[in-house]
Amino acid sequence: MPAKKWAPLRVAYLAACANGTNTTQLPHRRACNVKDIFIDDFSSQTFQAAYRRYCAEMGFGIKNWEVVFQKMNHDPHGKDYAYLRLTDSGETVGFLQFTALEVSSWFFRTKIGFIREFWVAPQHRNSSHGAALLELTESWFVRSGFPASILTTQTADHFYEKHGYVRTEAIAADNEERVYLKRL
Repeated sequence: MPAKKWAPLRVAYLAACANGTNTTQLPHRRACNVKDIFIDDFSSQTFQAAYRRYCAEMGFGIKNWEVVFQKMNHDPHGKDYAYLRLTDSGETVGFLQFTALEVSSWFFRTKIGFIREFWVAPQHRNSSHGAALLELTESWFVRSGFPASILTTQTADHFYEKHGYVRTEAIAADNEERVYLKRL
């Protein structure tokens, strides 16, 4: 069937999951049994615990966690947000942290959504949770007037390409990782 025919189901599914609703009544979707929490204040202990797990897995040696979370709340480059996904029992599934950027030059100005950090707990990988978090974030970008999404990766090229991101050499990242862009 054409993708457009299924678009209302996808929107209903995302809305139901974002509201913590069980989606078993939606056709052709398995139950999500999760809650997606929108984070705009990084003092959330649940988010902080998930972020610490992510950093430990990545091998980041963070010495001052308080400063890290304060910077998330007061980033001079743009406002940070996240979606945190939990099971019904409160177990962390994963999170996607993003920034609403406004980029300008002497002549042009645009808004772009920047996917900063993205993590799914090992026991929840390959279960469509990453795709759902990405879709939630992209929907937020669209609703907020951001025409594109950008990210860097060193590990998940195939995942992002599968979801419509295109690698670009025209944009360089300070962290020297591969840059991917998607028009929303």
